[in-house]
Amino acid sequence: MQNYCNIVKNKLNMLIRRMEKNVSAFLANPKRDFVRKSELSFSKTMKFILCMGSKTLGKELIDFYDFDSKTVSASAIVQRRAKILPSAFQHLFHEFNKKFSQTNFFHGYRLYAVDGSDIHIPPIPDDHSTHYNANVDSKGYNLMHLNTLYGLTNRRYIDAVLQDSRNENENKALISMIDKIDNNTIVIADRNYDS
Repeated sequence: MQNYCNIVKNKLNMLIRRMEKNVSAFLANPKRDFVRKSELSFSKTMKFILCMGSKTLGKELIDFYDFDSKTVSASAIVQRRAKILPSAFQHLFHEFNKKFSQTNFFHGYRLYAVDGSDIHIPPIPDDHSTHYNANVDSKGYNLMHLNTLYGLTNRRYIDAVLQDSRNENENKALISMIDKIDNNTIVIADRNYDS
């Protein structure tokens, strides 16, 4: 019998292969992107991005390719990643969640928690909706705000909303996530979401 980790991995790989069959829906330029056969196919690019940790891009590629001579350059992965729309990852996230039933309940209710966190992204001084500069001499930094809805009894993320930090609105994020869930639900949130 397959262990649970293999079952999860196989479902994820199956969804990515299914997306590749309809790849044009997930690309910035469907007539041009991923049309030629390449070492970095759509599915391989998606898997690489999902497997990335916190190392440099070059080290991540070496780990992913396991020191194989077919290892692609960091530039190649950056170019391929730019061709994939963010909606591809949203689609994969929601379809992957559908593959696992929510079987654990709290007195007949789904029990969710919602919270937000600021995420540092690479510095982009021209992006005024995310860039902050402490003083004129500093390099500055960029922030995004991530709102997540987590299923407490089934122990997995149900939804996420990413916002520019200067335009963050936890109320709107919560409303957009609640609109997608069932009625028999209890949501636990801090006062920023409730206000």
